[in-house]
Amino acid sequence: MDKQEGRRAGRHPGKMPAGVKLIECITEIQSIFGRMSVTDRDRETTTFKGMTNLAAGMPFYDPGARDPYVANIYLQYAARQAIGDALVSGHLPVWTAYDAQFIELDHETLFGINKWDRVRSLRTGLYLALNTFHGRDGPVRKEYDGATLWVLGDDWPGIRNSLIAQRERAFDSALGNDWPQLLSGTESCFQNRAAGVVQRAPPDASHWSLYEAVAWVGSGDMNFVAQQRATFLAVGEEKTAGAKIWLRLDRSLKDRVETGAGGETAYCARELLRVACEKGAVVATGIPASNGDRRAVPPSDFVASELWPEAGGSLHCATAKKGESALWFDLRFQANDVRAIVDAAYVNHEIPREDGGAPADDVVTRSPVSSRDLRDWVRVCNVDRWSQDKIAKEAADAFPDHDVPGRPTLREIDASVRHELGLPERTRGRRKKGR
Repeated sequence: MDKQEGRRAGRHPGKMPAGVKLIECITEIQSIFGRMSVTDRDRETTTFKGMTNLAAGMPFYDPGARDPYVANIYLQYAARQAIGDALVSGHLPVWTAYDAQFIELDHETLFGINKWDRVRSLRTGLYLALNTFHGRDGPVRKEYDGATLWVLGDDWPGIRNSLIAQRERAFDSALGNDWPQLLSGTESCFQNRAAGVVQRAPPDASHWSLYEAVAWVGSGDMNFVAQQRATFLAVGEEKTAGAKIWLRLDRSLKDRVETGAGGETAYCARELLRVACEKGAVVATGIPASNGDRRAVPPSDFVASELWPEAGGSLHCATAKKGESALWFDLRFQANDVRAIVDAAYVNHEIPREDGGAPADDVVTRSPVSSRDLRDWVRVCNVDRWSQDKIAKEAADAFPDHDVPGRPTLREIDASVRHELGLPERTRGRRKKGR
């Protein structure tokens, strides 16, 4: 298999023999770097200082979660940078399909300065070209634009260990005493991927499914959580079970709200959970979309994303497209973390806590808006014939003392309210401005 000469053509050969996708390597090195320590050398970098300043303006349920959040997103960034530098230098050889076979790509031609979109390529695992209309190699790079990148399975363990060693030397960062077990576990995940196997472990008491976590955030009732757990264990592996469980959960939480028992709807509780994961207050694990072993989901993956009830609870990019590809499947949430955010989530709410205790003293006073108040406000807006876009833009100003869920949740509440009022469904398009 030679380096590329000419244009890609012919039938796609499918999966690269004895190879793994670059995006899987990136996901793995991010998981490993996430276990490494953040040192004084890290804190002196411009990148770390910028992330710290950015996080300083973000509200956290638990102020103590701010520093771990910054450390996590910094380590994920450091992992992508390490992979990017290895591609540029040629230390990480990559391959792609060419005329029904796989060929190695020339790093000098494709990964030079201003020749590839480094940020997007490292987030997708695809080769994304830049400036394809300038220079002698423009046509070559244009032809490879959008190509899936692969790494030889035999090459990766040594390259991975080298990247870890480089970080240890450059920043005095340590992986920890459990690194041999961690690396042996990541090697086995490639064997699982090659066989096309996704190993899903049943939930244990220390980790909650999406349905259990939403049930707790929405009700604060452990008996209600236990009901969701029993239901999930009974039908959680069926292809459509998630949607069925979610419908029952949604109806039960709505009944609690409508009967004055307090709580949040499933949609609002789901958004509260997502925000907590984004800020690092709740640790989540899942099966990556590329298959493999269960691992921690980086908090940055919860940014601009949505939690879906299908496939045991999945995480998707937040877009208007239906069927958006999932990032993670079979999500699990650290039960103690979910319980810990209740004090903050229920400040100024009518939801009774099961233990009858008072909120913690260090909880941020800015709380999520009550689902009942939000639905009442959306109902008034619909009576006044507001567009959905206007509702989404004005929601934050309507509740200045509370956090308001994002546009996806507001769309769902709006659709539910319009159904209750007997109003027609919204139609997508550009002619919806104003009242």
